[in-house]
Amino acid sequence: MRWLSWSVWFAVSAWLTGCGSASDCANSIPLEPFAEESSLSARPRVIARKLTRSTPAVYTLAMQVGDPAKPQRLPVVADTGSAALVLQGKDCEGCRAKSRYSPSQLATALPGATRMVYGSGRADTQPVRDRVAWPGTNAAFPMEFNVMTKSERLPSVLGLAYANLLTPTRGKKDPFLVIPAKAGIQAEMMDSTFGRRDPFARTFLGELFNHTHLPRRFALLLCGLCPGSRLIVGDETATGRIRAADIRQWTPVVRQTYYAVPAQSLWWTLGDKRGKLGEFPDARLSDGYHDVTIVDSGSTFLVLPRSMAGKLARLLRRSATENGMVLPENFWDIEPTNRAATARRQRLDLSKFPTLELVLAGGDSVGAAVAARELGDSDDNGTITLRIKPRHYLQEMKPGKRAFAVNAGTSLAILGLPLLESYLTVFDLQNHAVGFASNEGLCCPRGAQRL
Repeated sequence: MRWLSWSVWFAVSAWLTGCGSASDCANSIPLEPFAEESSLSARPRVIARKLTRSTPAVYTLAMQVGDPAKPQRLPVVADTGSAALVLQGKDCEGCRAKSRYSPSQLATALPGATRMVYGSGRADTQPVRDRVAWPGTNAAFPMEFNVMTKSERLPSVLGLAYANLLTPTRGKKDPFLVIPAKAGIQAEMMDSTFGRRDPFARTFLGELFNHTHLPRRFALLLCGLCPGSRLIVGDETATGRIRAADIRQWTPVVRQTYYAVPAQSLWWTLGDKRGKLGEFPDARLSDGYHDVTIVDSGSTFLVLPRSMAGKLARLLRRSATENGMVLPENFWDIEPTNRAATARRQRLDLSKFPTLELVLAGGDSVGAAVAARELGDSDDNGTITLRIKPRHYLQEMKPGKRAFAVNAGTSLAILGLPLLESYLTVFDLQNHAVGFASNEGLCCPRGAQRL
């Protein structure tokens, strides 16, 4: 979850702009709404929640917590870069959300104060056990989660990654992990459904799957400033608008903590020109959480190895200058500690900038992704290529204003919203693989044009 670190901005607002002018949206069919009020018996293989894109870029959904007869409806950031459910408390110092968690009569306070660190955001928390529900279903279950007593730029978060991230670290200063003040969290649990250790035990996803018996998959449809964003849990093809054959590119999860994927190289293409920006470190040789590439919906930015990010920034700066684009002096800044500069959309001719091509080990099926994980991510075992267009890496942070959504990293490489807004992304938790399908036709109203 690096958007707090890499964009430094945060504002969880309830306001979501539509597509505005015709230049902001896609030639696409209307997105039919999910029947969020439907029962599990009517839709047994998939349930979904609407995601709201706040300004700047972060996606939130509503959860229900507390007494099922009178639940509290709380906004949380959908974050594949963390595993804990963390809620801002009613009496939290520094918390700014309008809706904060108050313990219900069913709640139990648990011992063990915890400090949680997410990039530049952090919070002091207290564990609580209370009921958590997925709105629109009959799945309400008791669950242990963390309630903030003090927050420094950390919103409420729904972690969607592996339970191993809940395991405390000792003697390390790793800003990407949960760091408890008192050790004692255990992630070693058996999944009664599958008869083996459950890599999602103690997480919200693990509890949801165990109580609903949905297929162990979820998908993110992130539509930018256009309507239609969804978190789809279960078999996404059961929506009737996504076919299994549409998910044509699969890559394995090589480290079951974050969604670490075997990235190989990054290229740029413009017309008939193509060039290589660099290679990613080999995740097989990484130590701990360093030198791996993760898929993270909590990151507004792409975070690339420093040499790669610098080479891309110089390429884009040169293209802008040659085409007479007058931009803020620090627009192409790649330092994560600096606030990203924005430019009016009219000053950026996106047709003059290249498309990025991200090469990962994988293939056209889940089986090919699993084979890539077992055989290793060498160039000989098959690859997939994901394309990120200028409208995504020149992220529209708010209507009419874009920023260069790329930072230089020091350890993890992070595939954030510029990639996730380019595709419908499927997380197959049974096979530990990530799939990508076109999101054209799933976002924006009829008749609109996309840049």
